[in-house]
Parts: sequence; structure tokens; C-alpha cells
Amino acid sequence: MTGDSLGYALGNQCKRRRNARLAHRVRPDNPIGRAQAFLTRHGGTAVGTGRFIGFVRTFLPFAAGASGMPYRRFFLYNAVASLVWGFGWPSATSSARPS
Repeated sequence: MTGDSLGYALGNQCKRRRNARLAHRVRPDNPIGRAQAFLTRHGGTAVGTGRFIGFVRTFLPFAAGASGMPYRRFFLYNAVASLVWGFGWPSATSSARPS
């Protein structure tokens, strides 16, 4: 959770710098604009399900911060997904193993 919060803060900081320098280049049809539009529409779901996909889990907090997703919303979905990941996933896989 701490690492995800730091990644979010780093993305948010980069967003501020990017907006100051490159605001005129971000259009809806380029990759940055598409990522912002996706996280605006599906941000909570993306954060929640991204916890279970290895390569997505590493860059999603940064992308959420850079897209302008509100921190409270990010933290809520990240906390719920972390609890499911930390408690639900191991118990589900341990009960699926043969004795």
C-alpha cells in the first residue's frame, strides 16, 4: 500500500509538470489522452483488478496519479483490492490444493 501511494504521488507530481510543459500536446487521440480517458471512466475497476495482474500492478498507481484520479478513490479501491489479495487469494488457493 505504501509503494502504491508513493507511485500515485510520483504520477501526480509528473502530471503537474507535464501539464505545465506539454498541455498543448495531450490530445484525446494520443496514448496519454487515451490512458487518461480510460482511467477517468474505469479508474476504480482498473485499480481493483490491476492488483491481480502482475505487470499492471507495477505501473497502475503511477498512471492513476498522472491521470488525475482523486486520491481518496484510488486509496479506497487499492485498500479493498489489497485486502482481497492478501487474505482472499491465499485462502482460496490453499483450499483448492489437495490434502
